[in-house]
Amino acid sequence: MNEKPDTFDFYEDKKKNSNKIILVTGGAGFIGSNFIKFILDKYPDYKVINFDKLTYAGNLNNLSSVEENRNYVFVKGDVADKKDVKNVFEEFDPDFVIHFAAESHVDKSIINPEIFLQTNVLGTQIILNFAREHNVTKFILISTDEVYGSLGKQGSWKEDAPISPNNPYAASKAAADLLIRVAHQTYGQRVNIIRSCNNYGPFQFPEKLIP
Repeated sequence: MNEKPDTFDFYEDKKKNSNKIILVTGGAGFIGSNFIKFILDKYPDYKVINFDKLTYAGNLNNLSSVEENRNYVFVKGDVADKKDVKNVFEEFDPDFVIHFAAESHVDKSIINPEIFLQTNVLGTQIILNFAREHNVTKFILISTDEVYGSLGKQGSWKEDAPISPNNPYAASKAAADLLIRVAHQTYGQRVNIIRSCNNYGPFQFPEKLIP
């Protein structure tokens, strides 16, 4: 987005003001739930709002160890529903948004790509809009390496490699990445994109089991 990445450190910000509010979308999923537990453990003064629609891969049991934490709040809602998003922003006025929420099943995206466009593209834009209206300090999108397409002969990608998605899921995430770029270039929002590779670990959805 810039020649020099817009970096951000939760610890540095914590020294300025410890009473921060983080809105985590999709926090009942595998990666989001692990992130929430990490934040509540490392930054006990931060308040975490878990905003999740609880679709097939969302499971609140992933967060049973923190459900009684006074700084943890669960709100059921859909990132593609303006009313739901408006309500959570107006009630909590978050300082940071970490946007995990996404439809992520490649095979399902081939059968029904419209759902992926609604959640991954429209949902991202709606969250971005409210983040801008509420002067959110930092917006971080959790994306995927699939936006780059096939690995090719070189055997690796660089961060600035061109995007070349090969399925509807990857295309929807690539579109979300571009919306994040536009939010920065057009409106000056502080944003970052994390394009992670395959993740594995505790509370992973069974379909992702490594054979």
